[in-house]
Formats: sequence, C-alpha cells, structure tokens
Amino acid sequence: MTTTKPNARRHLLATLLAATSALLLTPNPASALGDGPGTGPTPSPVSCARLEAVDGDNVRCDGLNVRLVGWGSPGRGGFDAAETSTGGHAECLEEGLIGDRATQRMRQLLRGDVELHLFEERDRYGRGLGRLVLADGRTAGDVMLEEGYAREWPDGPEWWCE
Repeated sequence: MTTTKPNARRHLLATLLAATSALLLTPNPASALGDGPGTGPTPSPVSCARLEAVDGDNVRCDGLNVRLVGWGSPGRGGFDAAETSTGGHAECLEEGLIGDRATQRMRQLLRGDVELHLFEERDRYGRGLGRLVLADGRTAGDVMLEEGYAREWPDGPEWWCE
C-alpha cells in the first residue's frame, strides 16, 4: 500500500478541483481539454465557389477533398461518420444505410449558412482537414454525432455493426 504525503495529497486535490471546475464552467467542455474552439491549431475560413458533400464526414471545396474534424484537432480527435453502401467500405448493411443517410444529412447542412475552416496540414491521403461551422455555432460533426450518423473518433465504438 502506498502512502501519500499531506502536501502531495493537497496538490493532487487542488489539481483535480481545478480540472473539474474548468470542465463544469466551460460552455464547450472540450475546449478546457485543448480540443475546442480557440485552442490548438487554428483553422482559417475559406471561400468555396462550389461546396459539396462527398459523404457524412468529407466535403469537396472547389475540387479539394476535405476531411471534417468537428471541434477536434487533426490527428487527435473528432468524428467519424458511418461508411456509405456505395463506397465499398461499409462492414455491414446497417452501416451502409446509416452512411447513406449521413451523406444526405451533410447535403442538407450544406444548403444552410455554413463556413468552412481549413487547417494548414493534410491527412495521410492528401485531403485537406477542416471544420464546417453552422450558423448556430455548432459544427457539422456536432450534428452528425447528435443525430446518430457518426461516432467520436478515435475512441468511439463503431456501434452500427454490433
């Protein structure tokens, strides 16, 4: 059994209290952890003459494929929509159906007032990495997660084939 000195216990308690307070008092708790708006790498707004949905987590801006990361940071976190039935990557029928609906939902979101923000870096497939921000301040990733078209990435379960 390990014993902790009183000063170390007070320091640990103060650290836990500060972290809990930051999470409880922050409108977007992810930002207290470094993944929300205003933290980490900052994407820049871009104008697209043509912005279209590729699927539930990718868009195309004037020919550039962009992988959306929601409020996550490239390579650290975000969302992952189900694969479509036509893309050949769905692992079961249910995933394909959800992925098809996710693509339709992304198309609906793009008809609204949206702003695409791009990070400087690219993913391993050469796609741009971005965030699609809606007029109400949410991201497309927020909507996809809330409505059941996507999972948290990288640690969310791929529940659609269970």
